[in-house]
Amino acid sequence: ADALRDYNQGITLAPRDAYCHQQRAQTYLILGDTARALADIAVASEVAPTANINRIVRGRAYSAQGRTTEAASEFEQYFSSSGPRVGQSGAIAKSISESILI
Repeated sequence: ADALRDYNQGITLAPRDAYCHQQRAQTYLILGDTARALADIAVASEVAPTANINRIVRGRAYSAQGRTTEAASEFEQYFSSSGPRVGQSGAIAKSISESILI
């Protein structure tokens, strides 16, 4: 609850701060509010379109909603753009989307 309050306050002071939106999205995921998490990560993605963490957070939210195809796509894009495991990214993304628990 304190984290949510702090991120709300940060967003009030700086409504276009990608970090605050990313962190609040992750807080909403912990609280089980995937709709609000997706709304926040949409703002973070708009403000910071190259921040790959947005893909992981969006993928986790999709996974929590049972949207495994969309989750796998987000994880795949994350791993493809992050580099080190490009050849294995599809298998890794599928594994994450099938096993992630929020």
